[in-house]
This record gives sequence, structure tokens and C-alpha cells, in this order.
Amino acid sequence: MSENLSLLLSGFGNALRLENLVFAFAGCFLGTLVGMLPGLGPSAAIAILLPITAAMDPTAAIVMLAAIYYGCQYGDTITAVLFNTPGTGGAAMTAVEGHMMAKQGRAGTALAIAAIASFAACAGRQRAVRKGVSRIGATTSGGRRVHFPTATRRLRGCARSNTTTTTTTTTTP
Repeated sequence: MSENLSLLLSGFGNALRLENLVFAFAGCFLGTLVGMLPGLGPSAAIAILLPITAAMDPTAAIVMLAAIYYGCQYGDTITAVLFNTPGTGGAAMTAVEGHMMAKQGRAGTALAIAAIASFAACAGRQRAVRKGVSRIGATTSGGRRVHFPTATRRLRGCARSNTTTTTTTTTTP
């Protein structure tokens, strides 16, 4: 147990070196720039920026690639909120709610909410997949459920408009 703890602390110490933090900042910045281009997701960003990390120290390269991935996830949010153009499927609901907030003059708030939510997205996504999500919303740390009513209403409207009804009319000559 003591050896595992010392290895964990050594790993954190290595990842938090100044050199690796600079590469993390640069990777996040580059990932955000590539993520703002509609249609280019995190996988494409890593593929495009992979040659930059070829000559680096392996730890710095992994840190930079992870930062590119997370920066790209957030960069897609910027175009979704400001221009109502989600570049990937993951930003579709962000475009619905965030663009409405941007039109009300609260674009900074929408981008901040998206940044905080993207930081905790992995845990929330896994929980939603395990439990199944019936309404669009989130659960706070206190267990209180917070819903996003506009998105839920729009999805219900889409579900209604996708149903087809057939009517038959007969005419007599």
C-alpha cells in the first residue's frame, strides 16, 4: 500500500512539473482552436496535432495530447453557443440552450457553465448511461435534480413532429 501511494505521488509530481504544465496549457489552447472549427472533433484534432508531439518527452507528449482532447471538447462549445453551429453531436444541446442565453446577452455565463460541465462530463456521462435519462438535466452533489426545461420541451416537440399520421380521403364521382 505504501509503495502504491509513493508511486501515485511520484506520478502527480511528474505531471505537475512546470514543463508539463506549459505543454498542457499549449495543448489546451491548440485544441480549443481546432475545436472551434465545425466538424473537427477531438479525434481529428489529435490526428492533426500528433506530429507536434513526435519529438517530445513521452510524459510531456501524453499530457499535451490529453490537453488537446479536452481543449477540443470545449472549443466546440464556443461555436455552438455563439453561432448556434454545433460542430459535433455532443454540442447539439449546448447550441439549443447556450445560444438562447447568448441572445439574451448571457454568452459569458453560457460558456462558463459549459466549461464547468465539460470538466465533469465523464462522470456524468457514465452515470446517465447506467441509469438512463428520461429528461434532460443534471443531478447536483446534494442529490437535487435540475432540469433544462427548454431542451426538454424542444425534444418533446421533435418527438411529436416525427410521428406520422395517415389520413385517407375518398371522393365519390
